[in-house]
Amino acid sequence: RSVPLRVLVLFAFLSACTVPEPRCDAGDCGTDTGETGGSVHTGETGETGETGETGETGETGETGETGETGETGDTGALPLGQDDFIDVSEPVEGDLACIGQPPAEPEAVCIAEQTLQATVYDFQTEDGVAEADWFLWESDDPTAAADAAGTADRRGQFTTLAATCTPLTMATTTPEEWESTVPTYVQHLALDWGHIGVTSAALPAVGVSTAKIIPALLGVEWTEGTGLVVGSVVGCDGQPVGMAQVYAHDGAGGAPAAERVFYMDAGLPSTRVTTTSGDDGAFLVMELPPGEWTVSGFAWDGALVELGAAPVTVLADAVTLVTVVVGREDGVDYPDICFAACDQID
Repeated sequence: RSVPLRVLVLFAFLSACTVPEPRCDAGDCGTDTGETGGSVHTGETGETGETGETGETGETGETGETGETGETGDTGALPLGQDDFIDVSEPVEGDLACIGQPPAEPEAVCIAEQTLQATVYDFQTEDGVAEADWFLWESDDPTAAADAAGTADRRGQFTTLAATCTPLTMATTTPEEWESTVPTYVQHLALDWGHIGVTSAALPAVGVSTAKIIPALLGVEWTEGTGLVVGSVVGCDGQPVGMAQVYAHDGAGGAPAAERVFYMDAGLPSTRVTTTSGDDGAFLVMELPPGEWTVSGFAWDGALVELGAAPVTVLADAVTLVTVVVGREDGVDYPDICFAACDQID
């Protein structure tokens, strides 16, 4: 799984995410009314005088005390403000067994610098992108200076050195005047450990025409200066998760006002779908301003469960690929081999 290719099929899709009303747990939304105070007691009427004198007026009873007002019930609101975005209630489809367990970390021996043989390809046509520019960040930070960069050959192929089983960011682009592709970033990419010191990767490039078609299919606009995030939700077994929802936020409860989340419906655009599909677990977030964001995944498993999260650095006018991995907060979808004793595998 050198590149999460399952997320790339969603450029033929997507469905607008509705904005639900805030939810609350049953019985917790109301306000308990305090008890009513006691009734006022009327004084007794005085006796009539023997000689026709008017009897004395009885004393007026004391006014009853007013009951205390009950405490307001818990609204059951979700943290981070996601109650404005998350309303999933259908049972989740996927492996959540690793939630609550410490996330597995790769074996130290699997983290090694190896020869990377990579191909830049147009995901729509699957053709190599000739003379595409590529960039590599070993720091996994695309805002820093790239650790390696170059230009692919006529077949879209190139070779460089890269570390395996540790998160990297890679990007591809072509000169703007070519009107060929838009900048495309793959963040938190973990490369396979190569048995003979060689690993590989297929790096996607999103065509300019595709970048224009996607918003048109959805009836929205991709605002200049914002970023587009493409991703998928995968379970503990590495398979796509169905019936999940995602929410992009700044980590402290803030979400962009213009955020738009879409999901796939059997590979076709749909404005009715509000959860991921078990076939691909794919989602798309549009209109994210440049900067640091976090994409969190949620699902219903007898109660609302936070599945995992993927931090994402959004770049202006660029497409970024990330993966929300159940049980992880770093967005790294490690190949299984990274958890083995790599140097002992034939």
